[in-house]
Amino acid sequence: MMTMRTTFEMTHRTFADVGMAFGAILRKYAQQVKAVVRIWSNRQAAMRLAEMDDYLLNDLGLTRSDVKHALGSGAYMADPSITLARHAKARRSGSELSLG
Repeated sequence: MMTMRTTFEMTHRTFADVGMAFGAILRKYAQQVKAVVRIWSNRQAAMRLAEMDDYLLNDLGLTRSDVKHALGSGAYMADPSITLARHAKARRSGSELSLG
């Protein structure tokens, strides 16, 4: 059985659908902006790491070449913190094996 709707109900439903679609687009855009800001912030932090002395980098489980590699590898919008975390974890794992 087909239910008839008034013009108001049809218009209201259409605006609600458009509003939901617009909200989804805004959320997606906000997520992308947030990701870009996070990557930019992490690149700035990695650049500050590059300015540190070698002994401080060593305390973090990194070397100067790790930082240069993280900043120089991939596209400009690549997140260097992921590469740096992998290097530090690998170095930490390697040192624990050699100490054990």
